[in-house]
Amino acid sequence: MAVYTSKEEIETLFSIAGVVNRTDDIPREKADQFWASLCETASREIDLYLERFYAPEDLATHRLVRYWATLVACHLLSERRGNPAQFATRYERILDMLQQIYLGIRQVPGLPLKAELAPAMSNLRIDDRFAVHKIRVVPQISVGRSYPGQQIDPSYLWEMYW
Repeated sequence: MAVYTSKEEIETLFSIAGVVNRTDDIPREKADQFWASLCETASREIDLYLERFYAPEDLATHRLVRYWATLVACHLLSERRGNPAQFATRYERILDMLQQIYLGIRQVPGLPLKAELAPAMSNLRIDDRFAVHKIRVVPQISVGRSYPGQQIDPSYLWEMYW
């Protein structure tokens, strides 16, 4: 799984002094585990909304997505010991944008979608020659792309290679 933020990015946004104030109770031997967990949690929260349309490899390299993940991590860090959240306003604004992206109202600027959003229609035919998977697609009169595992009608295969 891709991680979209790092300790350095969190320190840049939150400030080193702010990070030290929030993490001074963590033993040194558990510090790496804490930072990995925090970055992973923030990244998975971003994935809840964006992985539907975007590839994780693309999300990991996009600057705006990394900024959003860093803000989510800073928000989680600021709440860590029961303190009031310092990044609550920005966190709510980001969640609102992520929800709009998830619903298809917005898109992440400059980031390619992982699948085509064009509609597709498959014309089907019932083929009784098969005991299972009787529903077959007739590709010559279908529109759009086929998907993996789609059962193509064997009587029309010769036309596909013609």
